[in-house]
Amino acid sequence: MPARNRSQKNASLAPPKAAEALGGGASKSAVSNWKRLGTMAEGRLQSRANKTRSQRRVMPAEYAERKQDALSAFFLAARIESNGYGAMEAFWSLCQNLLRRAGIAQKPSCKKALSEYSHLKTFPDLLGEDLPDEPDILGLVYESYLSEGQRNEQGCYYTPRSIASEMLEGMDLMDGAMLLDPCCGSGAFLLASDAPDPRQLCGIDSDPMAVMLARTNLLLKYRDHDFIPDIRCADFLDEETGLEERRFDFIATNPPWGARVGHDPSIAGISSGESASLILAKSCSLLKSGGSACFLLPDAALSVKNHLDLRKFLLERVDLVRIKSYPKAFSGVMTGFAAVTLKAGVPSGRPVMSATPKWERLIDPSEFKGAPNLVFSLIPASEAAIVRKCRRRGELSLKDSAFALGIVTGNNRRLLSEERLDGMEPIYTGREIKPYRLLEPQCFIRYDRKAFQQAAPDWIYRRKDKLAYKFISSTLAFACDREGSLFLNSANLLVPKVPGMSAMTVMAFLNSSLMNFLYGRMFAEVKILKGNLMELPLPRISSDEDAELTRLAQAASEGDETAPSAIDAMVLGIFGLGEAERQEIIEKTRPRGRRAAPRA
Repeated sequence: MPARNRSQKNASLAPPKAAEALGGGASKSAVSNWKRLGTMAEGRLQSRANKTRSQRRVMPAEYAERKQDALSAFFLAARIESNGYGAMEAFWSLCQNLLRRAGIAQKPSCKKALSEYSHLKTFPDLLGEDLPDEPDILGLVYESYLSEGQRNEQGCYYTPRSIASEMLEGMDLMDGAMLLDPCCGSGAFLLASDAPDPRQLCGIDSDPMAVMLARTNLLLKYRDHDFIPDIRCADFLDEETGLEERRFDFIATNPPWGARVGHDPSIAGISSGESASLILAKSCSLLKSGGSACFLLPDAALSVKNHLDLRKFLLERVDLVRIKSYPKAFSGVMTGFAAVTLKAGVPSGRPVMSATPKWERLIDPSEFKGAPNLVFSLIPASEAAIVRKCRRRGELSLKDSAFALGIVTGNNRRLLSEERLDGMEPIYTGREIKPYRLLEPQCFIRYDRKAFQQAAPDWIYRRKDKLAYKFISSTLAFACDREGSLFLNSANLLVPKVPGMSAMTVMAFLNSSLMNFLYGRMFAEVKILKGNLMELPLPRISSDEDAELTRLAQAASEGDETAPSAIDAMVLGIFGLGEAERQEIIEKTRPRGRRAAPRA
């Protein structure tokens, strides 16, 4: 998830006076975070950077067991904000509310566990609030309280109990095993565990608020035990946590995602400096021999080239056991996620159990190792067989072709015009690129290279058989420019160089259902990237096939609605795909309204 543990300390929400009051009992990390935030009395962030964040609040319905409880938590969070309550004091009040109702607020071990918060004042209305009976009502209200920008900054996307329970399957704590969550938030994984003794649980988080909530949650769950929750306020990557010499049987976490941190890039082979990758690698170093861990990671971890180092780590330095994909796990987040389970030790070579909501199958690790950029493509066996077959037939590629970015003006408002003024010429954007054709351009520009922030060589822009394609797109969309036109940087350009293929034939292949199918299965990207296009397999074809595909592509560019289906049939035939394979590809890539490809 978005960054929570990172080298730049996270924002907490306690007023400066609270930090000063707690200076004698709070951890050094907590005091540092509280002072750094500099909040106003109502708990709003004052730093300049926060002004650019989204202030919209999103109700985290997935974190509640009952939808009405999510709504109640959302309204309670809004009331805390509107009343101008300091956040740490407000949530301390809610903690005391639950502890008093449980009859343990005055318990000596409980008071000692929360002693660093004892100077905070409480609000009578929150002490008397009738809170919903949720496993983690504190975390639910906290997520509802934070704005979308704050949740993204802190990585405050707490794992739903159903997913946490699934990720903990096989982690049997009944015999005294130890479980660590290095990014524990309010304690979702610790609360979902089957540990009979709270001393078997350990959590770390850099957000002081989350630490307070997690400690309270464990005290509530294990109310019949006398213990001090082992929940530490620290950055798992940056600070001494006191766990350096300990080893755990199990680790389960939802690490903050996306931050670039300033650690030694050689740590465990992780060179990207990305927070979740480093957390995963460091976590594995804390596992006992034969211990297991499960991490909830965004889909990007499975496919994006920037995270190649993480996939290499999973294939070479640990024993990868299972990958389960979840299409959408968190409110306000569009990406899907995957739970990755591994065991400490060398790779066993055993097949990896891979699952989605629709299917599950065993995948040989060699399938991942043989994929471009080690992409973990979670696709059914029938689709994987098609990909392998096409890659074997693909002797050619776009690797010798020229690629370029459209013009980066640096100031579209000043340099672009919706009217064609003197000295201006049309310039296309990604919006005007459709498969096989260009729509009418909506903008005009004076071609002055000195005025642009970035521009490709003139010969590419003025080439009269170049291909243009959308950069941000879930499907391939290529059109041939025969006029030497200009393109803005929402479009990318390609001058193909493939033996035996004209530019129009290359366009036909790239727009075909088969290439869309292959791109989606091989890379699972929402961007059309040069490196990925260069990995697409292209076959050797005869001069007659080149001539016919060129003719069909020209017909498609002139509006012939039957030409794309004819191209699909021809491309599928060239790759030697059977009838069942053809129908699977067409059905899984065909937009609504497009006719199925005729039989060859």
